[in-house]
Amino acid sequence: MLHYVGHSQGTLIALAAFSQWQLLDKVKSAGLLSPVAYLSRITSPLARDAVDNFLSELLYWSGLHQFEPRGQAVTSLLKEICKKPGIECTDLFTSFTGENCCLSTAIVNTFLEHEPQSTATKNMIHLAQMARDGTIAMYDYEDRDKNTQHYGHHAPPEYNLTNIPSDLPLFLAHGGRDDFLMLTMSSSCWTALEPMTLTSSSFSL
Repeated sequence: MLHYVGHSQGTLIALAAFSQWQLLDKVKSAGLLSPVAYLSRITSPLARDAVDNFLSELLYWSGLHQFEPRGQAVTSLLKEICKKPGIECTDLFTSFTGENCCLSTAIVNTFLEHEPQSTATKNMIHLAQMARDGTIAMYDYEDRDKNTQHYGHHAPPEYNLTNIPSDLPLFLAHGGRDDFLMLTMSSSCWTALEPMTLTSSSFSL
């Protein structure tokens, strides 16, 4: 049996699996760091604008199926978003996450040498769909026939977090000033998971 530890999207993957009673025979407990569930609560202006203006979909429709944050196509679109009033992109890292009180410039630069990593554009579309719809659901093919082919129904099924067994110990931890996560998102996750065996911590300096 394993003690699972996930961060950000890794927590969403775990919650989705647990809600369908998957992996429960392999996991003894789970630690969820910066837990992501209800993406409609994000307050990052840059992320919100990208979601509302279908940035990921535009890239996919243009034939770019690999979302490369440092690639020319993504960089060009981000530059256009950064020209909009109220979106400050002088520090691109901070514009996504919010102010980072406790990270030195050297540490941030080291982090940015390795992150953010590329991912499938469909993954970004999926996250954007949930942010716009306020749901935790499977990928929407935006086509009734394709959804029916994959799910047996014209709409993608939602993950019901209340299906997670109440005897699975979960630990949730988040920063209180995370513009991408935000306390309200974590609180919604907490509410959906009650009355499970939960421990929660929030750090804000």
